[in-house]
Amino acid sequence: MKKQSLFRVLIVIFLILIALSVCGTILFSMDNGSSYNLGHDEKNIAVTGDVMFGRKMPAVLDSGESPFRYVENVTKAADILLVNFENPVTTSSYSVKGDVPLKADPKYTHLLAEANDVVIAAQANNHALDYGEAGMNDSIKNLKEAGIHVMGAGMNSAEATKPVTIETGDRKVTVLNYMDADNFAEYRGVMDPATANSSGY
Repeated sequence: MKKQSLFRVLIVIFLILIALSVCGTILFSMDNGSSYNLGHDEKNIAVTGDVMFGRKMPAVLDSGESPFRYVENVTKAADILLVNFENPVTTSSYSVKGDVPLKADPKYTHLLAEANDVVIAAQANNHALDYGEAGMNDSIKNLKEAGIHVMGAGMNSAEATKPVTIETGDRKVTVLNYMDADNFAEYRGVMDPATANSSGY
């Protein structure tokens, strides 16, 4: 008899909980209408694949028009533009990569900076070290001087893995950039022996 009484009590409690849940859902919907408001500004990020200013691109870059002109409805409209910048920005002539080393002339960096008010250049890719440490350092310097946020490259693991954080409206957006250093070990450019397994650069 005691087991039956306990079972009935549990059923009653279960039914009460279901009723409270249903009532709560109805009241919440009435208070908030049909949408759920997080209380933050709406922001959007445009993310590209590889963006390259090297090789045959100078013919386009010297035209006086933005290389992004055909996609400006996306790149300009975004609150943040994130690109995988596929070449170091350097005038160095000492490439350390035998197959298709890439580089971009620093004079074109402003074209990337003008693509959006907030541009992040991801550097953790297989061309970041085509011109060695000097080329990488030139690239970081030239991009930053143009007002571009740089991530994924640096002289040690701490620098290379440091995220970029952008405050836009009442939001804070943090972006990280890594490369697969296991499958692309030949491109990782170990410069800090104590952190040789890092995949940030």
